[in-house]
Amino acid sequence: MKSLLILSPSKEMDFTPGDRAPAMDVAAKKILNTLQSMTEHELAAQLQLKKEQTRIIYDAYQNAALPTAKAAADTYRGLAFRQMDGDGLLSPFARDRVRILSALYGPIAPEAPINPYRLDFTKSLNVEGEPLKSLQKRNFTEQLANCRIYNLASKEFSERIDKKKMAQWIDVEFYMDPSMKKRAPSATCKKLRGQLAAHLIAMESFDKETFAAFHYEGFHLLSSDEQGRYVYTR
Repeated sequence: MKSLLILSPSKEMDFTPGDRAPAMDVAAKKILNTLQSMTEHELAAQLQLKKEQTRIIYDAYQNAALPTAKAAADTYRGLAFRQMDGDGLLSPFARDRVRILSALYGPIAPEAPINPYRLDFTKSLNVEGEPLKSLQKRNFTEQLANCRIYNLASKEFSERIDKKKMAQWIDVEFYMDPSMKKRAPSATCKKLRGQLAAHLIAMESFDKETFAAFHYEGFHLLSSDEQGRYVYTR
């Protein structure tokens, strides 16, 4: 049984061009065709873009299939990714055991070449008559089926996977106190997910002992329970 660590992508991206063809599966090509068919105004309305973002994102989609891609690990620049070492994310272990859940590209390894984009599951988008959420749920689930999943992704992205098709599902959660009454704030969770992912990749292990060895800013592993959770608290 293969074990995989799943991560959310980030909205913040490095737009510096690379020199590789983007890794696009069938679903990604369908989504890109839909977005490329929109006018600049339609795209702005669909993705609820700010005025200063519109031209940048429109041009990004028009050029998304060009050989200007670089590794996802070098493209995503959000808070979680800034906690991780680039070399670690591009290691053979991460290539085999880490997947980033992209709304455009699908579940991708950190070394997979991508072009910058803007897309998530908070906006309604139909792709050839099918909702984006439904299309990618089927795609995510098919590609990850029968794996043991360690979930460090946000709910927005992890919900796009049918857990029943996985061999095992382990959620990782962060709370501010041992009573588990108050979840850690969003920014804190992103930072902790990045730090924990970096730790697991560096250790090249998803063993319970490796999770237990992680300590950061007072957070430590409290327990695992019958619900399939690893819980960190202060």
